[in-house]
Amino acid sequence: MTKQMNTKIDKFYKKRYKILGGPGCGKTTEILKMLKRNFEAGLHFDQALMIGFAKATVENLKDRAQNDKTLSLFFTEKQADSIKTIHKFCKDHLKGYEIFNESAKTMFKKLIKTDPENWPKLADSNYDGSDIVAVGWSEEHDLKFGAIMNLIGLAKHSLGFEKAVKIGNNYKIIKDPLQRIYHFYDEDPSYLRVRFKKPEISYVYYNYEKFKKHYQMIDFDDMLEKSLAKNIEFKPYKIVLVDEAQDLSKLEWQVISKIARNTEELVLVGDDDQSIYGWKGSDAEIFQKWPCKKECVRSLPKTYRLPPAIYNVVIKIQGEIQNRLGTKFECDPSKQGSFRFLDSLTRLNGSINSKTDMIMCARTNNLATNFKRYLIDKGIIFKEKSFGSDKGNTFKSLFDEEKRKILIQAWNTLQEGGQIKASLYIDMVKKLKPGMIEYGKKGALESAETQPQEFQNPDLYLNYENLKKKYYFLGDINLPWHEVLKFTTTKTLFRDNDHFNLYLRDCWERDPTLETNIKVAAIHSVKGMEADIVVLDSDWGPNSIKSYNSGDRKKEDEETRVAYVGTSRPREHLIIYQHNLKTKTRFPLLTHEFLQG
Repeated sequence: MTKQMNTKIDKFYKKRYKILGGPGCGKTTEILKMLKRNFEAGLHFDQALMIGFAKATVENLKDRAQNDKTLSLFFTEKQADSIKTIHKFCKDHLKGYEIFNESAKTMFKKLIKTDPENWPKLADSNYDGSDIVAVGWSEEHDLKFGAIMNLIGLAKHSLGFEKAVKIGNNYKIIKDPLQRIYHFYDEDPSYLRVRFKKPEISYVYYNYEKFKKHYQMIDFDDMLEKSLAKNIEFKPYKIVLVDEAQDLSKLEWQVISKIARNTEELVLVGDDDQSIYGWKGSDAEIFQKWPCKKECVRSLPKTYRLPPAIYNVVIKIQGEIQNRLGTKFECDPSKQGSFRFLDSLTRLNGSINSKTDMIMCARTNNLATNFKRYLIDKGIIFKEKSFGSDKGNTFKSLFDEEKRKILIQAWNTLQEGGQIKASLYIDMVKKLKPGMIEYGKKGALESAETQPQEFQNPDLYLNYENLKKKYYFLGDINLPWHEVLKFTTTKTLFRDNDHFNLYLRDCWERDPTLETNIKVAAIHSVKGMEADIVVLDSDWGPNSIKSYNSGDRKKEDEETRVAYVGTSRPREHLIIYQHNLKTKTRFPLLTHEFLQG
C-alpha cells in the first residue's frame, strides 16, 4: 500500500471529540476512566497520551490514576507515565538542554542589572559571575525588567510560532522573533499606558537569548517552539486526551495540532466558561471553534459539587458570559449547602480553625492579603501559593518554608530522648537564639570547612547529650522550641521578626501538629480545587474593574469567568466578603443587588 493511500486511510479513521462539563461535573474522572478502558481493551501504554495543563494538575491526575480507591483505576506506573504536561511532552523530544530554572533566572537577572561591559565575560566558561555587582538599578527598573520578560512570553503565546499576524486588513508572516514581539507590543491595547522603549525590549531579549545559548538552556516557551520545528517528529498515538483545553494558548494549540496529525482519536476536555488565563495568552475561542462533529460533542449533565444554594449563584453569573459554547448542567436538589454575604471577617471568629476545609480567595494575590492578615491576627495556620520553576507551584504554610516545621519537630524529638541527623542539627544551629551555642563555635559549625569531620557522614545521628557534650550546645532541653529557636522573614505581612515568631508560637499553641486545610490565594491559583467552605472577596481591584468596564467583550467575559470560577469552588458553603459596601471596585456580579435582587 502506498504512503499516499495510508495517509488517506489515517484521515478517514481520525476521530475528534469534545467533552464539556461544568465545575464539579467529573471531567477529570471521565477522561481517566476513558483512558483506563482503552488500557483494559489492550492498548499499550505508549500508544496513549494525556496532556494536563499544569504540573500540579498532572501530579494529581497520576496520583488519582494509581491510588484513588474510589475510582478503582489502579494504573500501572508506566500507564500513569502516559499523563504529562505539554511542556514535559515537548521537552522529551529535545535533547542536550538544561532547563532555565530559578537559579539561572537569578544569575541572568544579576547580569542584566549591570553594565553591558560585563556580558563579554560569558565567553569564559569558568566565569561564575561572583564578582558582579548591580549598579544603577532601582525598584522601577526591576519592575520594568519583569514586565519586559512577561511581554516576551505573552507575545509568543498570543501570536504563536511563525503564524501569520494581522497588519491592517491583511495577514503577514513575520519570522523574526523580536519583530513579532514589537508587533504584539504595538497592537495590544494593554500596553498603551505601559510604554517601553524598543531598545530596552531588544536589550533584554537579545541578552536573554545569549544567556540561554551560552549555557545550553531553554525555558518553557522554548520547549514549545523548538518542538514545532520540522525536524522534530511526534510519534503516532491511538488516543490523545487533552485536559483543561480551554486554557491553552495559540502556541500550545500549535503543539496539540501537531500531535493530532498522527493521532487516531483526539479528545478535548474542558469548560470554556472557566477560561481565565487570557492574561498569559490563552484563547477560549480556539477550543470553542476547534472542528468537531456535533454528535461527537458530549456534555456531562450533573455537578456533584454544588448544592442548590450555590448552584443558583453560579448559574446566574454564568448567564452573563456572552461568548460561550452553552454548557448546561444540573445539581442534586437534595444536597445541603448555603450562600451568604459577610461584612466583617471577625464574624468568622470561633467558627474556623486550621483544620477547617476552606479556601479564601480574591481577584489578585494582593487583594488576598486581607485574609492573610486576619488569619495571622488569630494565630491560624494557612497555606499560600509557592511559586518557582525549581519546586513547582504548590501550596505551603509558613511552617513548611525554610524547614521551620522540621526544626520544631526535631527539637521535640530531642526533648523526647530521640535522635536527629547531624545535618539537621547544623540547620538548627543557624536558627538558634543567642547564647545557645558556645561562644565562637556557631560559625565553625555552620561552615562545611570547619565542621567536625564526622558530620560528613550522612547517617550520623545525635541525641541531646551528644549535642551538649561534644558539639557546643548550651540550651536547656526543657525549654519550649520558641525559647530556643528564632526564625526570620522578609514578608511584609509582619511588622518584624518578633511579630513573625509570635505568630508561629500562637499557631503552635493552638495546634501542635502544625497542619492546616486553609488555602489563601488568588482565584487563578485555586482553579481546579474545591473545599467545604469558600470565602470570596468581592473587591475586584481598580485594574480588573477597569477591564470589565472597558467595553471589550473578551475582557468583560474574562472577568465574569473569574467570578464564575471563584463562586464554583465550594462543596457546602459560599461566603462573599463585602468589607466595604461603598468601594468603587466591588465586582457588580458579586453584589446583593445582582445575586439577590
